[in-house]
Amino acid sequence: MSVHLSEIIKDCKPSCVPNPCKNGAECKELWSTFKCVCNNSWAHIGEFCETNINEKALTFINRESFLMRNYLSATAQPTALMGFVEDEREMLKGILHYDILINLRTYDTNSLVLYANDHYNNFVHLYINDGREIVFLYNYGDEIVNLTVVDDSVSTLKSIQIAIIREEQQTRMHVNEQSVSVERGTLLLDEYANKPWTNPEKEVLSPHRPPAPPTEYFQFNIGGYDPANLLRTNPDAPALEGYIGCVRGLKIGSNLIDLAEINERNIAPNIDGVLPNCQIKCDAEPCKNGGICRENFAKQESTCDCEHTSFLGEFCMEEKGADFSGESTLQRKFELAGKVDYVRLQLAFSSLDLRRANRVMLLLQTAADRSYYLMIAITADGYLLFEEDREGPAVGARIDRNFINNARHSIYYQRNFTEATLYIDREQVPLAAISARALTPSAEMSANRVQIGGINTTDSRFAVFKSYSGCLSNIYIQVNHYIMKPLEEYMFFTKSGADNITVINPQGVRSAQCVAKFDITEQPSQEPMVNVSLSAENWVEEPPQRIPYAAKYVYDESTKEDSTQVVFITLTSLFVIIVICCLLEVYRSHLAYKRRIERETDEDIIWSKEQATKMHESPGVAGQPYVYKALPVDEKKPGNGAPLVGILKNGNSASNGSIKRNGEVPVGQIDTRIEEEDEEEQENDEVKPQETTETKDVQTKNNLETTKLEPTKAKDEEETNKNSNKYTDPDKIVNTTTVEDLPTKESADNTDSHTNKSQDVNPSPSTLNDIKENGLNTSVSSTTLDQSTVSITTSLSSFDDIASLNKLAPICTMSAEMLYFD
Repeated sequence: MSVHLSEIIKDCKPSCVPNPCKNGAECKELWSTFKCVCNNSWAHIGEFCETNINEKALTFINRESFLMRNYLSATAQPTALMGFVEDEREMLKGILHYDILINLRTYDTNSLVLYANDHYNNFVHLYINDGREIVFLYNYGDEIVNLTVVDDSVSTLKSIQIAIIREEQQTRMHVNEQSVSVERGTLLLDEYANKPWTNPEKEVLSPHRPPAPPTEYFQFNIGGYDPANLLRTNPDAPALEGYIGCVRGLKIGSNLIDLAEINERNIAPNIDGVLPNCQIKCDAEPCKNGGICRENFAKQESTCDCEHTSFLGEFCMEEKGADFSGESTLQRKFELAGKVDYVRLQLAFSSLDLRRANRVMLLLQTAADRSYYLMIAITADGYLLFEEDREGPAVGARIDRNFINNARHSIYYQRNFTEATLYIDREQVPLAAISARALTPSAEMSANRVQIGGINTTDSRFAVFKSYSGCLSNIYIQVNHYIMKPLEEYMFFTKSGADNITVINPQGVRSAQCVAKFDITEQPSQEPMVNVSLSAENWVEEPPQRIPYAAKYVYDESTKEDSTQVVFITLTSLFVIIVICCLLEVYRSHLAYKRRIERETDEDIIWSKEQATKMHESPGVAGQPYVYKALPVDEKKPGNGAPLVGILKNGNSASNGSIKRNGEVPVGQIDTRIEEEDEEEQENDEVKPQETTETKDVQTKNNLETTKLEPTKAKDEEETNKNSNKYTDPDKIVNTTTVEDLPTKESADNTDSHTNKSQDVNPSPSTLNDIKENGLNTSVSSTTLDQSTVSITTSLSSFDDIASLNKLAPICTMSAEMLYFD
């Protein structure tokens, strides 16, 4: 389902507030738009039902007046009016075969509404029969067709909309919501006949039919007829009177007839009672509180029938009442001759007395020797009780709902001999036979009287009742021909009857008006008001009906898989596959890691071999003192310098007996290999004595330069020792040791040959520089012990003989021990 933003409107804005529809049409809310449902779909036209064709009307106020038009042939018309009259004639003559719309408002029970015929005896006839029937007669060729619709509202002055729809094979007549049809279309006669009908008994009125064909003519009558022109040929047909009321909205085919304009050329004998427009006084709704308006067309006035409203006055608006305290009684005497054959009673009351007791509102009694009484009371439960003893049979009614609710309630009772009607709150209530109360004669019951608002009697039949507390108004009582209005008489609203009134405790009776609103159960709505008062249907559209889905293919339930089990198995399998893939990936990564470690180990072994080979192949060169540093913790980890420490200390590459840096070439064999290489070098020295002599000259020169630099170096070494003593962290201490600070075996044994020994012990400057460049005399920023090992190995390879290497071994061993123990 797609939703467009244009269909979403901010806020709740009903399109029917205010109501845009006219002529009493119902506004149907469609939210963002609306639709007007016309009250009269035949007469009200337009999007807003704004056009009302019933505004074209005539009012007939007496039965002698009617509208008559007679159109003769073209040769019989005056030349000046020929064109205009011909158009009007053709328009009205269409009533014989076109659709017809007409609206009536009348009290008539038998009257003619419309009659039209031509010189061939083609006719249409519309009339009211028996106060509830609308009858339409027309001819289909030589046959008279009758369409009759029954509607009880015909003679009630309500709007009666009549629509006659003619089709080729059918004719339908609609009267308000009722309709009837006949399988006859339209077929006109085209030849004159003195006796044209095959069923003449259905004809009600007929024109004169001479033996010879008459002159061409067409006559049109509304609201009556001239007995000289139309005859009642069938004595069994109803006698039709002239029409009194409104005729509105006459439409023939697509032509709306302006009846007021045609009435200006009315040729009826009496036209004084025909008035333009629909002039009905009751349209102003003068009667209030549910009063019925009665229109008097002859006097052009209206009256209100307030009989069932519980109100009085010309417009059913007057209220004359009194408030009773519960301790007072108003008594009214009346005269009675003979039996009570006719009774009429009406009153209104309202009360909020919550005391649980049986209370009498009105009690009508006859003299002591008669048992007749009529009582209206409220029970202890708040129910209404009505009883009448007709001096023999007794009838009554009990309405089991709460009447002590401070709302207005009305009672209307009328009996003529045995026929009686009772209305409670304007709704008829059936009467039922009850057991008569046993009468105990008493001397005090000697008069006919009515007690209102209380009870003051010794009659044992009413001993359980007490006085009424509340409001009583508009009391009207008629017994046979005797009329009483007790409250109006007591309060002197009338000039007679006050002498027959007695009040017990008059302080408890005071003038008042009862509540005007009846007990209506409808609750006010909090939503915006929408004009739905003209229709009982809800304006909300009914939701679409649910249509059960019928499958074309029916599967066996036993073969259907459990979808839940399938989903579970699928998800479990997917999870297992993911776990297996993860394990395989971990195993693959582990194998790759092992291969990488093995490759690095092989590379380290090859690298160690290459460095050892370079160390032994390089000639020995006498060098200067070397400086070593304490490596950081990370650089002292196993594997970073352990092989070199083992080589320099004891010829074993294992550190602490566990790590072998160069496993394939034992470092312990280095001394043997060095001795072999020394022998080869000695042989080479013998072969090349000249090269050895030149080398010694260069060394002597370098020793002289070194001797000059020794004071400066000694001073630098002292400063270095001072600075190194400042560090307390063993990982950061730099231990500096020179060859001069360490006693050698040669210096102790050969003190006489110091110069030659010094030349053999001290390395040349070039060799010292080579050692510095390769990292033996490095700072704290040196990275790893492996790099230092490479530098030391490279420096060692620069010595020219094995004697120099042996002299340097104690120094390297001491430095390695310092690094190892650190």
